[in-house]
Amino acid sequence: MIDVSKAWFDECRAAMATVFELAALAQGWRNDLHELEGKRIARDHAAARRMQEASRAVDWHAFSADAQSALRDYLSATAQIWQDGIRIAGGNQGALASALERASGNGFAASTGWWRGLPAFDASAQPAREWMSIFERMMAGTGAPAGFAANLAEAAPDASQRRAARGERHVG
Repeated sequence: MIDVSKAWFDECRAAMATVFELAALAQGWRNDLHELEGKRIARDHAAARRMQEASRAVDWHAFSADAQSALRDYLSATAQIWQDGIRIAGGNQGALASALERASGNGFAASTGWWRGLPAFDASAQPAREWMSIFERMMAGTGAPAGFAANLAEAAPDASQRRAARGERHVG
């Protein structure tokens, strides 16, 4: 005899493990984003400070040299932030793929044993199957009630009839 409550517990435990693992991954991603945001803020702050220092230059040559240096450092820091972002995204993608792989394996392992002992379910014996076959026949036009297609055509006239009813005349 299959212990259904134990099987349900195993399935719920596998689902909860998946939820908590994905929540931990999300928290890690949030931490990574905050780290990148901190780097961006530090980069912007350093660039503003460097431009402020450049504004104190005594001539255009000194200002140009300081501004160029600040811009070079800004672009270098930006490229480094992008590289870090790409590295983090690649790592997170791999972590998510392995977490989902484990989740699908855990869920499958938790649910394979207990359902085999349950009574068989035959979808064709259910009332919904009969309704669906009637619906399919109606959509195919073979089982439509008398006048169904005519009523449908009257309910939705084509575009040229609608334009003519509004008084629009198109020649062409």
